[in-house]
Amino acid sequence: MTMRTLTQAIAISVLAGAAVLPGAVQAENRDINCSMIKKTENGKFTYSSNPGFSILRLTAPDGPMPSDIIPENVVGFACVRQNIVPDENDIEVLQAGYSLTLADTKETFRTMQLSLVDGKIAYEISGGTLSKKETKKLDKVIAKMQARIAG
Repeated sequence: MTMRTLTQAIAISVLAGAAVLPGAVQAENRDINCSMIKKTENGKFTYSSNPGFSILRLTAPDGPMPSDIIPENVVGFACVRQNIVPDENDIEVLQAGYSLTLADTKETFRTMQLSLVDGKIAYEISGGTLSKKETKKLDKVIAKMQARIAG
């Protein structure tokens, strides 16, 4: 199983669990559920979902994402949010060397894999497309992320 397949499977299972969470329909940029993607000793990947764990809360304070609270074997994160468009602060996850997969709660079930490649934000969407409004918002967020990388 590839890392991309794993993160999509994680997002699907996290989304299925989120459907039964009270108050799952929240503000636009709110983590409904996030999982840590971990690399095992035999080179495979697994994930763990900790109730209350939120990438948005972790990256909200000023300064870089505090990686000292993340276990050493974590290689990425998969989060279900109301909106698939990333938050500007998600750049901190990528800068810390982790992957980030976002899924939304739309009926079409879309995922967005974010990465940092040669100092540029890259993304790939699976399971659907973005609306014109989402594309416009994504372009603005990516521009803000790139500005933060440039310093």
